[in-house]
Amino acid sequence: MQNGDISVGAFFRARLGNEVLENLIEPLMGGIYGTDIDKLSLMSTFPNFKEKEEAFGSLIKGMKDEKNKRLKQRQLYPGAPKGQFKQFKHGLSSFIEALEQDVKNKGVTIRYNTSVNDIITSQKQYKIVYSNQQEDVFDGILVTTPHQVFLNWFGQDPAFDYFKTMDSTTVATVVLAFDEKDIENTYDGTGFVIARTSDTDITACTWTSKKWPFTTPEGKVLIRAYVGKPGDTVVDDHTDNELVSIVRRDLSQMMTFKGDPEFTIVNRLPKSMPQYHVGHIQQIRQIQAHIKQTYPRLRVTGASFEAVGLPDCITQGKVAAEEVIAEL
Repeated sequence: MQNGDISVGAFFRARLGNEVLENLIEPLMGGIYGTDIDKLSLMSTFPNFKEKEEAFGSLIKGMKDEKNKRLKQRQLYPGAPKGQFKQFKHGLSSFIEALEQDVKNKGVTIRYNTSVNDIITSQKQYKIVYSNQQEDVFDGILVTTPHQVFLNWFGQDPAFDYFKTMDSTTVATVVLAFDEKDIENTYDGTGFVIARTSDTDITACTWTSKKWPFTTPEGKVLIRAYVGKPGDTVVDDHTDNELVSIVRRDLSQMMTFKGDPEFTIVNRLPKSMPQYHVGHIQQIRQIQAHIKQTYPRLRVTGASFEAVGLPDCITQGKVAAEEVIAEL
């Protein structure tokens, strides 16, 4: 335990035992964060479990209360859609395209295919130096890059040394598209997660055509598998074709392939899953406090800090932008 923080693994192992931990908690929570749950910070990821336990004197009692609240909510709104996962009808890219058009309509200038070489700070303004040697000066800036990139500009400040030791896991998604006659899947549901003790390289699989039927034409099946565990190098060590073969090998343990996929897509995400180890939230709060005190009208946000997943990134991005505007 560190400053009141504890690993997700230690917390649930002490309360529910190893069997529940390894076969339920770890595949779900470890898969979300792409990490070892015996290092994953509870207070940075699932503080509500500890809060429920403290409020009710027992984790089980606290979770029963949470279940009862959800049941009452469903009774109040019986027609409300179930499940917490949503998707854009025309794919996630439609969200990016709409956002791009919206900011353009508001007079925002977007620089494409241009990296930032340096950010020069002062008490009054920030000068951004681009890779093409052009420069812009701003009264305030919002940095939403991974922590490794942030260090390129602010690494000389020892207050950010935590980011120099903060790990990130490399993962990949592998999409397989089949004609429905070429695949046999008798399972209910829209996908599954896999315990880290298994002998597979995939960590989870989504039957996209079941989860979001509008993404797939009639008579076709779309599958998305996830590859990459903390500490392994399977994504870096294999070509795209080899990753497709690995995914097909692992999935063949759960379903029957009668033919080859019509197409495949491999999307590599190097160092894309920042690791929230025990003590992470305390480190981030200290860093954020230092930024507010030392760098006026500068905010940093994104997955490396506190925002895991799109909803958190959007929410915290709004908060950060509002704080910068308030200081102008």
